[in-house]
Amino acid sequence: MKDLLIVLTVLAPGYRRRSSPLAKDAQDKDCRFTPPAIVQAIHSAFGKVDLDPCAHSRSPMQADNQIRKETGGDGLNEEWEGRLVFVNPPYSRASQWLAKVNAEWDKGKIDTLLCLSNAKNDAAALHDALGGGAWVFLFKGRLKYVKPDGTSEPSPQASMMIAYGTSQFQRETFAELIAGSWLALAP
Repeated sequence: MKDLLIVLTVLAPGYRRRSSPLAKDAQDKDCRFTPPAIVQAIHSAFGKVDLDPCAHSRSPMQADNQIRKETGGDGLNEEWEGRLVFVNPPYSRASQWLAKVNAEWDKGKIDTLLCLSNAKNDAAALHDALGGGAWVFLFKGRLKYVKPDGTSEPSPQASMMIAYGTSQFQRETFAELIAGSWLALAP
C-alpha cells in the first residue's frame, strides 16, 4: 500500500486519499440530532421525555434524565426506565440500538418508548419490534438532522420512528404534526 501511494503521488499529484471510516470526521457523522419539529411533535403528542439514553448537550431534545456519551455514559449498557423514553441512536450502530430498544421494552419498566432510526426494513430487530406490537411511523421525505454546529443536513437515507406503548390518540396527534404514516403488524 505504501508503494502504491508513492507511485500515485508521482502519476497523479492531485490525488487525495479518502479519509478512513474510522477517522474522527466519520465518527462525527453519528452526531446528528433530532430535528426541532420532531422534538416539538413528540412533546405535543406524547408528553415530556423522561429519559434519553443517547442524549447530547447540544441536542434540541433535552430529557429530564440523560445518558450522555460525552460525559462517559453508555446507553447501550445501562438500564432504562421511565414514563416516556426517546432514543435517537447513532445510525452506524442502529441495529444494536434497536435490539436494545426491544430488550428494554420487554423488561416492562417503560410506559412509552420511541426510537428514531434509519428505515431499513431488512433489519432483524425491526421485525422483532413489529412482532412485539410496536408501531412504525414512516416519515415522508428525508429528515434534516441538526449537526453539532447548529446547521442542518438531510439524512442520506429514509428515517422511521418505532413506538411502543402509544395510544391511537397520541399517534393521530403526531401524524397531524409531521408528514408521514403509521403502520403496525399484530403480534
